[in-house]
Amino acid sequence: MAVFRRSVGGRIVPEKRTGFRLIINKASLKLFPDAYVTEVGVNTEWFRPKKRKVLYYNDSRPCKNSAHIREQLGNLENIELIGLSGLNNQGMRSAYQYGDYFVAWETRGGGTCNTAVEAIASGLTVVTNGVNTEAYANRVIKVDNLREFFTDPMKEFSWERIADKLLEIFEKDKR
Repeated sequence: MAVFRRSVGGRIVPEKRTGFRLIINKASLKLFPDAYVTEVGVNTEWFRPKKRKVLYYNDSRPCKNSAHIREQLGNLENIELIGLSGLNNQGMRSAYQYGDYFVAWETRGGGTCNTAVEAIASGLTVVTNGVNTEAYANRVIKVDNLREFFTDPMKEFSWERIADKLLEIFEKDKR
């Protein structure tokens, strides 16, 4: 069995059902009669993550960084961003059970992020920048970039991007 890399010529043609089809030239097929091509991409129009409910503590104090959270996540299509404020314990518990993630993005050290602790106790995945979550660092996901973390994970493996990469390889082979 042969694996085609850069040395084999071919072309990609549009197709309604799958988006594209790869055609390998006859010379390559004669050299490698048992070869086949597999797609390494995914149809991201069909298979995509469900819309995730991302909770955060909506507080006007700058140390809670609510504005930053809204700026980073507010316009992502696969995110339903839900700001929590003014809830009693029962309301907080219900809200935590509704969400998929809780974001704690504090800017001031020297304490504990109680809302993150409550979210962890409720079974939520907590995403944080690590400030005021040191005591339970093994229970949170620490990230540097919120937007990058919550962006569609398979976007770079879409059929469209894979097809573009294959076309680029074929164009280099022609030279």
